[in-house]
Amino acid sequence: NAHYYEQKGVSTVIEEETASPLLLADAVRTVFQNREAIRRSILELGIMDGTLRIVSLIDSVLLRKTV
Repeated sequence: NAHYYEQKGVSTVIEEETASPLLLADAVRTVFQNREAIRRSILELGIMDGTLRIVSLIDSVLLRKTV
């Protein structure tokens, strides 16, 4: 999943084998510099907030049980 989203331009993947403090700092800097483009890409992909999606699913299941 991480590499898929990286290809879509909405995330950055740091492999555990090559991770370092310098690489992490560089990745954070790059994401920060590209934050507006990343936001646009997220909107274009229609990515939902995972927490909101889960809460919505729980609500729908609970509503079905109480009706």
